[in-house]
Amino acid sequence: MSQESAYIQFYQSELYQQLCDLLTQLVRDLKPTLSKPACEFQADMLIAMLKGTSYAFQRQWRGRPQSELLAQLHALMVTE
Repeated sequence: MSQESAYIQFYQSELYQQLCDLLTQLVRDLKPTLSKPACEFQADMLIAMLKGTSYAFQRQWRGRPQSELLAQLHALMVTE
């Protein structure tokens, strides 16, 4: 399987779709004026930020606790 096929398979997986749906709803709750495509985009970007090495880098190299990362993600998503 090529790397491109693996990426497509990941993004089409049931697990990814469930996670994306959950985060899309979260974004919609926080930002009700955003369109569905904008909410989906933000959900995709949140997943990308939490995927693999990005999260591990923040936890291990930067030494940030999980609670701080959650607070920072919340701050990134909420505009006042």
